[in-house]
Amino acid sequence: MEAHIYGDKAEKHLHSQAIEDISLYYNLPIDQVMLAYEQELARISNAARVRIYLPILIRRRMKVILKGEIL
Repeated sequence: MEAHIYGDKAEKHLHSQAIEDISLYYNLPIDQVMLAYEQELARISNAARVRIYLPILIRRRMKVILKGEIL
């Protein structure tokens, strides 16, 4: 996925931490989680007015998505 979806280094770090947390929680490969996470990030980041909340919003969305896939 393109690097510009992350904004800056600090934002990328927040997203990377969220990806790692989700991966550990669901015991899934980071690559699999990263792909789905970045798709969600790309989908909603352009409309986001306050980017600091993106990791929280996407983390919640990923839990819904992954919970459906795992069940």
